[in-house]
Amino acid sequence: MIKKILLFLILTTFAWSSDRYEKTLYEKIFPLIFHKKVVKIYTDKSNKDIFEKSKKIITVNSCERSDMVFGIVKAANCQNKPLFVTTYREFETNGNAIGAFYWRKGRPQLRFKEKSFKKFHLILPEILRKYAQ
Repeated sequence: MIKKILLFLILTTFAWSSDRYEKTLYEKIFPLIFHKKVVKIYTDKSNKDIFEKSKKIITVNSCERSDMVFGIVKAANCQNKPLFVTTYREFETNGNAIGAFYWRKGRPQLRFKEKSFKKFHLILPEILRKYAQ
């Protein structure tokens, strides 16, 4: 069922706005990764609007209260949290990056780093393993 939902989301990229598409994708993926119904994320102001009105993802004001950091946040107290980024470059260079969603040549790209999942004692769900490196 989840495979069908992810495939549907990828195929209907152009029918939805970018923010709505991304929010829907994140609402499916983040609860799977953290095995929670509601995931708390810490992010900068520029990304908060993506998660506005989400019932499955809540933005919090500090790293300490979050399950994960989203985007490129340069706070020193966020160094011990898993990171989900929106660029391939940050995904490849940041050791805390567990995953990334970005656009390449007009196509959506979803990637996960199994090494980082192990570092944070997380388990990559079977449904998402085909996106792992």
